[in-house]
Amino acid sequence: MFAKLNLQQKLASAFLIVGLIVLAVVFVGYRGTQELSNYINTLSQTSLPSIEGIGKIERGQNQIESWERLLLVPEILPEQRQAALKKIEQAWLQINDGLNLVEENLFKNEAENTLYQKFMRDWNIWQQAHQKFMQLEQEYDKLAIRNPEKFRADLLAQGRLNTEEMNRFSSALSLRTQLYETKLKQDFLFQTANDSILNLLKNSETFNANIQIAAENRVNQTNTLLILSVVIATIFLSFALGIIPTEVDNHNKRVTQFLERLRDQFSQEIEIKDRELIEARENINLAQSQLIQSEKLSNLGQMMAGLAHEINNPINFIYGNLTHASDHTEDLLHLLQLYQRQYPHPATQIQRFGEEIDVNFITDDLPKMFSSMKLGADRIRQIISFLRNFSTIDESEMQAVNINEAIDTTLLILNHRLKRGIEVIKNYGDLPPVDCYRSQINLVFMNIIGNAIDALLLPTEKTTKKILIQTEFGEQEKIKIKIRDNGLGMPPHVKDKIFEPFFTTKQGVKRVGLGLYICQQIIQKNGGEIEVFSEQGKGTEFSIALPIKQKI
Repeated sequence: MFAKLNLQQKLASAFLIVGLIVLAVVFVGYRGTQELSNYINTLSQTSLPSIEGIGKIERGQNQIESWERLLLVPEILPEQRQAALKKIEQAWLQINDGLNLVEENLFKNEAENTLYQKFMRDWNIWQQAHQKFMQLEQEYDKLAIRNPEKFRADLLAQGRLNTEEMNRFSSALSLRTQLYETKLKQDFLFQTANDSILNLLKNSETFNANIQIAAENRVNQTNTLLILSVVIATIFLSFALGIIPTEVDNHNKRVTQFLERLRDQFSQEIEIKDRELIEARENINLAQSQLIQSEKLSNLGQMMAGLAHEINNPINFIYGNLTHASDHTEDLLHLLQLYQRQYPHPATQIQRFGEEIDVNFITDDLPKMFSSMKLGADRIRQIISFLRNFSTIDESEMQAVNINEAIDTTLLILNHRLKRGIEVIKNYGDLPPVDCYRSQINLVFMNIIGNAIDALLLPTEKTTKKILIQTEFGEQEKIKIKIRDNGLGMPPHVKDKIFEPFFTTKQGVKRVGLGLYICQQIIQKNGGEIEVFSEQGKGTEFSIALPIKQKI
């Protein structure tokens, strides 16, 4: 049938079919591009804000838990309590923002709605427990008795123990017990609500993965259809125009070139969308890893704060009683001396017993024993103070920080690892206070010094293991901190990637490679700079520069 057509009809038919193929290719390519764009828009405009909202809720809840623990500390000052209440209000604002983001961007499918309803039930139960805690704490604060045992002891010592005061004491003791019981229950509810948040986040991750798989499948289908369409068009043109005179061949070549350019254009657009999809996926992974890292740091801070709180009360009792016991002992020894001067020749039985117990040795050694016990108690109180300074994971305002003391705090916490034959050489300069986020700077020192210890514990022929820490007041109103070890050092290709997220050289260790990346982000957030210098066989040095005053 095609052979009976004249040249004009053959040309018209050939180009009509080619035109239809081109339109089909354009339609398929445009539709595939639109679907891919919809996948990316869905991922960036709905899923990512939902994950951000969940992160705000979790961070706000962790902050509230941390500040509630501070409200339970007996020695809390009124201004500290007001600051804690303000922090809790700010955390609630952050949580409300997160709830709005989640409600606005959740996908309305059955699984998502089921998880969201469970989350809201667990969240409301935890919120009620929190409100009950805050109500009890307000009533407890109105009594103005933060330490009932001490209050009662003071009344006994002053002889003011009456019915009214005892009623106040009993009320304070009862309210404090209710506070602790409510806090324990709230901790359990916090874990339940946190599990619901994680389930909601996991469901969102599954939805994101499905979106990515669907997008990748659509890209593959589009590529296949484009290639198949071009092949079909090429075969048909070769068959249809094979009998047409040579003067038409040039036109066929131009059509083929046009199709190839169209294919290249679509391939480029698909590659661009592929890169955008990969970047979106990497951003999701980075956000998820940072959420996990933040949760770990928050749990660590809560554990350290709780440990410091639990140790602080008994050591305060011990420290206070040591002072009284020492005073009473001195009085008894003085009384003994008065007896000895008044009765220089006691009865034989008394004299014999004094020789058996070596009364002169006891008289001389007992004050020394109390002095050594007091030094030990002072040391424990100092460690508790360091733990409290170090355990504040979330801060909203900068404060003036003594950098030398911050480094000493980190060294004290890592002291158990430094006892393995590692010598620390400190060369501190006279530094002014630096405006920064204290706990974040502590985290930087913990990461860098911890990495130096890891490097020195690797098998090596070196007999001496040293860490040199130097601080100085530099130019342009900045202070400099240098932390150097004499370990194995790093090759250039490792040093160049040391601050990249998810990069790690520690095999067999459960780490995500975010430590130094987070350190760099913290230093930049505090207006500073961080550099690394390393040479294989000679060690590694981290140099940090921080401004004394932040720019307003």
